[in-house]
Amino acid sequence: PVEPVEPVPPTRCFLPEVPQASAEKERTERTPAGRLWEVLVQGPDLKFCCTRLAASQNERPRLLADSFAVKVRLAAAVGVDTCTLQEAAASACKMLMHKILLPKLASGTTEMCSAKGQMCITFDGKLIFSLPEEDCQVVPHMRVTPESLAGMIWEELGCTALKSLKQVPDLTDGSTDLSSKPWWLEVSLMDGSGKETAMRRQLEHGGLQ
Repeated sequence: PVEPVEPVPPTRCFLPEVPQASAEKERTERTPAGRLWEVLVQGPDLKFCCTRLAASQNERPRLLADSFAVKVRLAAAVGVDTCTLQEAAASACKMLMHKILLPKLASGTTEMCSAKGQMCITFDGKLIFSLPEEDCQVVPHMRVTPESLAGMIWEELGCTALKSLKQVPDLTDGSTDLSSKPWWLEVSLMDGSGKETAMRRQLEHGGLQ
């Protein structure tokens, strides 16, 4: 006779629990590019006209009149509310509108000083410009270029708008993890001749902290 065989009990496998922080990091690192959308913000209020001081090493500074159209691009999941970003970009343009833009640090033999409500600019020890101080805006760079202006607007948006961007649940899994937050931000300036300059920076951890 055949003796009955006792059934083998099922094998149970226990996996170590993954910490929540590690799980969030893993979701961030594996976020597929296909889940991100590029959002473009532009409009008639994202423009400004200005006069900028063009100064280079050992060359006499010049005042150049410019006009710029600003575009802001954002990579994020579907559902990002960019109204705050639009308002912040318009505010940055308004801040620069009709201003005389001066570098924070003079270069070469060019020097700047403030005296009796005037910004005085000298070259080789000779006064070449005396400008109303209230009409001037100092740019935190050694030169006032489209690149430095785009970077200045980027920093302004980073301080005023990015942390206020509204998020809705990701349409794919119904959660609001780091993968649904802004991934990178780009600011571009186009001058009157059609030349475009863009500055893009990836945001930390694909989102905001």
